Amino acid sequence: MKRKALLICSILVAFALIPAIKPVQATPSVTGGTPRWSGAVYTGTDTYLLPTGGNVIAYTVGTDAVLLVKVSNDLPTAPFNVYVAMDWATTNQTSGEAEIQTNRDNVFQMSIPIPTTANTLVLHSYKILVKYEDRTTSPATIKWLGPYTETTMVVNFAVYSADQTDAQLLKKENDEWRDTYEDLLGGFTSLFGLTANAKELWTKGAVEDYLGDETYRVGSFADAKTHYGNALNYTKDAVTSDIEKTASFEDALIGLVDAGKSFLSMQGYAYIIASIGFLFIGIGAMIYLIRRSKPPAAS
Repeated sequence: MKRKALLICSILVAFALIPAIKPVQATPSVTGGTPRWSGAVYTGTDTYLLPTGGNVIAYTVGTDAVLLVKVSNDLPTAPFNVYVAMDWATTNQTSGEAEIQTNRDNVFQMSIPIPTTANTLVLHSYKILVKYEDRTTSPATIKWLGPYTETTMVVNFAVYSADQTDAQLLKKENDEWRDTYEDLLGGFTSLFGLTANAKELWTKGAVEDYLGDETYRVGSFADAKTHYGNALNYTKDAVTSDIEKTASFEDALIGLVDAGKSFLSMQGYAYIIASIGFLFIGIGAMIYLIRRSKPPAAS
């Protein structure tokens, strides 16, 4: 009887505790790290906007920037919306609402117009927030999710003028040409890897590249564009000159080798002919000696 009463009490206690046990609800999350900007005209260092180092995401003034934000929902199906606040805008831009089912993802794509009035001489900031309806509460509540908090502004967005864009792209192309050819020559372009004319052009290119760096660093983007363009032309001319001179040398060397082969071949034939001649001379001398050695016939 006592055991039966104890069992009944244990069951009642277990039922009483059930309401207190609640599943831990996961929070919706933005996956993949920092949201991705797509179609930027340039990404990398900028010695004018970030003189102490760091990378920018740059778009040309008057164009559209494309933003992709991936949202994963671990809650019951709910509507989500992405908001972007650019520092030049007075209102937030929205992606438009989309429902995401439980344990599903959605990629929100937004096109951000960059006004022609946006300042190209400063680095711009922005923040990205995800708004969603949490239906695990009663009534449902509106919540905000990062990747950034409502007070966090990310400062890495650059708006380039046409000259800034051209300067950075010319600089990038010139660096690629120089790095690739130096790798091809084993890093000896500054010593003995280049022919004389190519070395002169290569040096002029290095000087123009340096002048481009200096003028860009102080914000003279039109001058930087000119210097980087000159640097790229000198670099390409140096590579062309070096290849042509090297090809001429190789052709001359091949011609010399072929001539040597022909000479050796002719000399070889001469040796063979001479050997045959000496062979016949030797045979003739042996016949002559044999005949002379025979005694005269008796009369």
